[in-house]
Amino acid sequence: MKSLGARIFTCYSSITCREWKCQVGRLGVVLPKMKRETTKGVKRKSRRNQKSKLSDQPDPFDLVFKALANSDRRRILDALCQSRLTTGEICEHLPHLDRCTVMLHLKCLERADLVIAVRSGRLRWNYLNHLPIQAAYRRWIRTFAEPAVLLLESIKKDVVRA
Repeated sequence: MKSLGARIFTCYSSITCREWKCQVGRLGVVLPKMKRETTKGVKRKSRRNQKSKLSDQPDPFDLVFKALANSDRRRILDALCQSRLTTGEICEHLPHLDRCTVMLHLKCLERADLVIAVRSGRLRWNYLNHLPIQAAYRRWIRTFAEPAVLLLESIKKDVVRA
């Protein structure tokens, strides 16, 4: 018959954590905690840069929609619709954000090509680029809105005739 130490060693090396807890309860012995298996050095697959399963090429509108998803970025774009602004003036439009956060939002908008930044001396002038928004409108909104508008026109004609 195996000694208690030999039985504990066998349990410790050959069973899962749940079974281990059961063995400890049966033996009535308090044992040191098991070491967890480390995942150090094991590379995980990143989902961030994976291509879409539907096509081999990434969608160019991903960055545009990501930039438009944040309300603070939309406020920056609304302010830039009026006129060109320096980064300091944009910070004044968003008093709840510090300058660093505004710069991060501007960087995201630049990556999506929604903002064009031009340096002149110490100032950094930010301009709104309408082209990505117009392209998204042409691809997504106009094609889906056209049938609805035609339906509304036909309803209006029917109501006017009656």
